[in-house]
Amino acid sequence: MKILVLVISCRAYRATRQRALMETWASEPPEGVEILVTEGGHPEDRRSGPRLELSVPDGYDDLAGKTWRALRFCREALDWDGVLKCDDDSFVHLERLRAAAAALGDYQGCPVAGVDGAAPYAQGGAYWLSRKAVEQLARGSFSDHASRLWFKGNSRMRKLGERRYRRITSIEDMMVGDLMAASGIPLTPDDRFAPKPFPSVFEDPRLISTHYVRPRMMRWMCVQRRWLRHSFLRYPARCFRWLPGARAPR
Repeated sequence: MKILVLVISCRAYRATRQRALMETWASEPPEGVEILVTEGGHPEDRRSGPRLELSVPDGYDDLAGKTWRALRFCREALDWDGVLKCDDDSFVHLERLRAAAAALGDYQGCPVAGVDGAAPYAQGGAYWLSRKAVEQLARGSFSDHASRLWFKGNSRMRKLGERRYRRITSIEDMMVGDLMAASGIPLTPDDRFAPKPFPSVFEDPRLISTHYVRPRMMRWMCVQRRWLRHSFLRYPARCFRWLPGARAPR
């Protein structure tokens, strides 16, 4: 089975988040797993080594459009059986992903209740889509969905704890859930795609991914992985979450 891990990022994070993930969990992908980091702000849509360069805005407010265009490009230009979409501050255990992939459904991730009548959707830190799901999601044109709640200029983020987002911010993970529901593809809840950084994938052997992991903590997690193999180092390995900068943003 061929697995594509699609990391949504931006050019501003090349030296920080992108570098950290390429030096840690994405440094040596197992056989059958391919990593592709997506950026906007380029003159044309093309693949350039480990990056997917898109001619879409590169800002946070345009995440829905960037993700939609990235999935459409992957559908048309790349050979894969399933895609894990994740953020550049997610930490993915690629070996577990490969082992679990054959049993994953069309749309799978950690569930979030929809707001303003929207369908439940998978939290955007990491979720799984089959080729069938992407075929349905990336039909037509992105502008066809201008009346949707999550579309830029028409979306409202009202969930508790996310009030800091502006009213015009497009909501990428809500987009995917909405278009999947419209295509008759329900979300399969899966808490192995954790929306928080702790416990880490090495502390909890069930987890496939964690979210809100900063570059410094990505590197510490790799140290933690080695330490957890030794019983006398397991306790200090778990203390790394209290280091400065380890907390997820509120």
